[in-house]
Amino acid sequence: MKTSLLIIFSIIIFCNNNYGQSQADKLYVYKATMPYVKEKLKSPSSAEFPSFWTYKDHVSYLSEFRVYIIQSYVDSQNSFGAMIRTEWKAMFQYDSYSTKIIDIAFGVTAEELGQRNLKYLESRAVGKSYTSNSTTKAKSTPKPSSRKQEMGDIFKVTKATSLRKGAGSDHAVMNRLKVGDRVMLLEKINKYWYEVIFDDDKQGFVKAAVLEYIDRGF
Repeated sequence: MKTSLLIIFSIIIFCNNNYGQSQADKLYVYKATMPYVKEKLKSPSSAEFPSFWTYKDHVSYLSEFRVYIIQSYVDSQNSFGAMIRTEWKAMFQYDSYSTKIIDIAFGVTAEELGQRNLKYLESRAVGKSYTSNSTTKAKSTPKPSSRKQEMGDIFKVTKATSLRKGAGSDHAVMNRLKVGDRVMLLEKINKYWYEVIFDDDKQGFVKAAVLEYIDRGF
């Protein structure tokens, strides 16, 4: 049973199955995994991940096991202060039962990650009943049909404004945004403020009133 599960897992990874879940879910999964990756680095503060706009390309949803696999890299300083690139893999559960990291490892193949977690994969295989004692509920991620804006949507700035460190005009200004600048939505804080990504790596808050929805970002 374990051997056949590993074969199925390997085939799915090889085919890079990216179907079954929304791109916004994949974006969330990648972002939620990043702090765990940083914890394993010699210099967490020096970590540089791939471009925000490509996060989704590093995440696969394996519907056969109802789990996400992240295959990515991070550049960071080693003990001598030199920047080096480290390949990493992670297994992440994000569903109605819980949101949690199952495993994360450096310098392994996706197949090796599967081998390390055969017991978990067996419990998650489609056709198996599944229960969880976890009290951590997954965040609800509405589908595009249920609302106009969701994580990953692209907006353009219609009036010059500021990108701030918090949701409110009393927070420090990080950047000035000019008319025509584009931002990607991370979260609607309330009807007045949105948390967004600007210029690939600048994350902050901007007034919702000066943003105009353009299109899905993925």
